[in-house]
Amino acid sequence: MNLSFGKREARAALDVDIANTSGTVRVVATHPGLSAHERRTQIASLRAGVCAIHARVC
Repeated sequence: MNLSFGKREARAALDVDIANTSGTVRVVATHPGLSAHERRTQIASLRAGVCAIHARVC
């Protein structure tokens, strides 16, 4: 999932489901930007992306 912000360093998030014998675990990992505004924008984009893919968590 692309979380890049303007001309700043490219940012992304990994959104994976890991299946095991007990069920499935969902993991979302990212490294947001340094400024507060950049992070707020990236988290909003992350939430929208996750909700679009996995409506059950929103």
